[in-house]
Amino acid sequence: MGDALAQRPCGDTVTNPDSMLDATLLQIKCRSCANSTVLLSEIRGFNKQLAQVVEKAVSEVRLPVQMTMHMRDY
Repeated sequence: MGDALAQRPCGDTVTNPDSMLDATLLQIKCRSCANSTVLLSEIRGFNKQLAQVVEKAVSEVRLPVQMTMHMRDY
């Protein structure tokens, strides 16, 4: 998940079912757990909360912006 967030730091990255849910399920060794609808619901709920945390963290990032003026621009 860290690599995906580094490439695209936003809440949608965390909740994207094609990448995050599949990646999580691949880590579960127990097949009956991996196929559990309760577990899938829990993972989705967790990912929604994590997406909110990611969005908050990204919104707090401040990047310095330097403005340069050139006389020819006027």
